[in-house]
Amino acid sequence: MGVYLICINKNSRNLIEIYHSIEITKPFYSNKELLVIGISQDGIDRKESAANILGEYYARYNCFDDFKTNMING
Repeated sequence: MGVYLICINKNSRNLIEIYHSIEITKPFYSNKELLVIGISQDGIDRKESAANILGEYYARYNCFDDFKTNMING
């Protein structure tokens, strides 16, 4: 099944990253630095979901300066 995880990766410069669920089950991948903030079942929905998350955040805070920190700390 095509399940995608919309994540914040603490070690990445990107605001959001999208991973196919199979990626984080591989033995060489350490998922300790990931925070899953959304789940999607297909390729189109995953992009729309990520865009919606970012859009809602921007509507509330009017910038992305502390996006990761605010999402990680709640």
